[in-house]
Amino acid sequence: MNLEVKLHALNSMLYRLQPVQKTEAGITANVLLSLIDRMKGHVLPLPLPLQIRYSEFEANTHAIHGQIALYEGTEESARRAVIHFQRSLVKFESISCVEGVAAAKSNIACAKSTNKGQRNNEELLRALQEDYEFSISKYGENTEHTIQRAAMYAVQLQNCNCGDEGIELLTKLLATSKRVLGPDHITTKGIEAKLV
Repeated sequence: MNLEVKLHALNSMLYRLQPVQKTEAGITANVLLSLIDRMKGHVLPLPLPLQIRYSEFEANTHAIHGQIALYEGTEESARRAVIHFQRSLVKFESISCVEGVAAAKSNIACAKSTNKGQRNNEELLRALQEDYEFSISKYGENTEHTIQRAAMYAVQLQNCNCGDEGIELLTKLLATSKRVLGPDHITTKGIEAKLV
């Protein structure tokens, strides 16, 4: 399983957590970041492959921490989410992880769009479209990951007054999701709910 799929699976899982579980996940993410910082200060220079793994782990932890903050649903938590996603982006860029960079940029745009003081719908749509197109090129159109990325993009199209385009994409995705994942799959059901 590649990095972006792992991140998406973690994000999907975080979305379904109860508030108490999200708090515990946030505490765990803080502990992990603290351990990473301590390790950096006490470990001799690591071989490059191990440095990359640690940077990837740190980037993922910031991404998860950002998602936890974003799900709190306040402007302040959206600002905290942006900070974590930006740290994730820097780490992914430092190890030249194209998938991580794409996911981080999409997450930053989503977090900024929920923060009224920084709303930029064009930036959000562009980031989600790039993430969706990257997913098509990397995994193909008929994968759960791509279908979910496309659904995020379609919903934002609707939210940004491009409703016809969003509905058209969701209708296409529903047919694909039913064929690929089945009519009772959670992703299929989620797309159906967005079309009602």
